[in-house]
Amino acid sequence: MIAILCVLNERSADAADLIGWYLGNERFDDFDSFERAKAFDIALRELFPEYASARAESA
Repeated sequence: MIAILCVLNERSADAADLIGWYLGNERFDDFDSFERAKAFDIALRELFPEYASARAESA
């Protein structure tokens, strides 16, 4: 996913904005859901402290 590339390229704020937008989106494709997107967000927060900080700031 693009968010991972952003985090790995030291663009955690961009990743946080992207995931924030995606979680606010009411439409998900057939292979995704709000629950899966939220779980992905939580996993990124646990793995990347700079992403967790950026998500906290964007909330």
